[in-house]
Amino acid sequence: MPLVVDASNVLHVIGVLPPELAGPDELGLAELVARSRWRSDRVLLVCDGGEAGDRTPYPSLEVIIRHCGAESADSAIVQEIERSSFARRITVVTNDRGLMNRVRPFGCRTMSSDRFLEALARDATMRRDRPSSREPRQRLPGTADEWLREFGFDPPASH
Repeated sequence: MPLVVDASNVLHVIGVLPPELAGPDELGLAELVARSRWRSDRVLLVCDGGEAGDRTPYPSLEVIIRHCGAESADSAIVQEIERSSFARRITVVTNDRGLMNRVRPFGCRTMSSDRFLEALARDATMRRDRPSSREPRQRLPGTADEWLREFGFDPPASH
């Protein structure tokens, strides 16, 4: 499911992320998204100000940071939704009730910035607790004889 994130709104939420993740900038938020359940989805982080344009910090992933220049992020988000042929599949992340009210008529889902950050924190914690896929896995015994040796028994002699 594609996400359109009111990045400035999300970045100003305090007290949700654990200390080791707290205070990300736009790139840090993109990194959290890239390591989350949304890493396979198209994610657009819409930011107020800056030089207008898109930046893709992780080319292998669908995370895009869009700066709006003189245009407000809210207006850019509404325009993105208006242009979309699949607005009903988009979730808009914001705490801005005015923006929520502007995108709902298009059939978009909305998610609060707090809930989004809680999910990112949960995903970051779960991924940290899991062994890396790059770490060698312990090979388990495969044959009955290997299992017997594993538990300290001598396998029967072959005839």
